[in-house]
Amino acid sequence: MLRHPLVRRILPDLHAEAARSTEMRAIDDRVAQARRERAEDLLDRWVRRGELPKNLDRNLALDLLVAPQYWRMVVRGVTPTYAELERQSRAIVAGLTA
Repeated sequence: MLRHPLVRRILPDLHAEAARSTEMRAIDDRVAQARRERAEDLLDRWVRRGELPKNLDRNLALDLLVAPQYWRMVVRGVTPTYAELERQSRAIVAGLTA
């Protein structure tokens, strides 16, 4: 989703509006919750396979799965290559297993 140029341009405005509007905050929270629930399934699989620790801080993990990509792509306007995304993913997993 973040690779689409239009999405990258409007996301900062949507988040800014959510800071001012309780209605927009509620919408933003619903979207984020749905995304986090799907990501929970990924975390569960990684924990079952032993790739992440069982005592994983799930809220931190859920934030870290998307925050670096959001920062680079939306805030900095950089479109990473698939190799860069893979390297970033390994760094995130390494941090979560530390």
